[in-house]
Amino acid sequence: MRCEVATGNMDLSAEPPGYTYIKNARHGMTGEMIRAEFSDGPVTTHLSMNGEPRTQVLIGDGPGGLDSRSGSVVHGDPYRTGGMFAAVLEPVDQSARPVVSAIQCSKQEGAVRAEISVVTQRHRHAGR
Repeated sequence: MRCEVATGNMDLSAEPPGYTYIKNARHGMTGEMIRAEFSDGPVTTHLSMNGEPRTQVLIGDGPGGLDSRSGSVVHGDPYRTGGMFAAVLEPVDQSARPVVSAIQCSKQEGAVRAEISVVTQRHRHAGR
């Protein structure tokens, strides 16, 4: 697993129960979109998540492990409540690139809205 944001090692021994199952933990903080890659053979699965200011990112190897792609990504924002979360899993052949370019969340009239932008070879789309 690879994530450009989560680069610092993290000791999870003081964290709540459940975190002890995460091995090789790495962390970071961002306000930008979060990307993680799980590579296994000819296909890489890309995880893209929206980022809000001061979003803490934690990645590591999770329990189980039926194949080499198993792992954990924990996305949290301990600095405020009411954060919004959206994510996209995108399997991509080694000869291609992921198309998700942006994820934004907003709240309108009491409803949460996630907007996912993608780039194709010719132009950009915004989906709702």
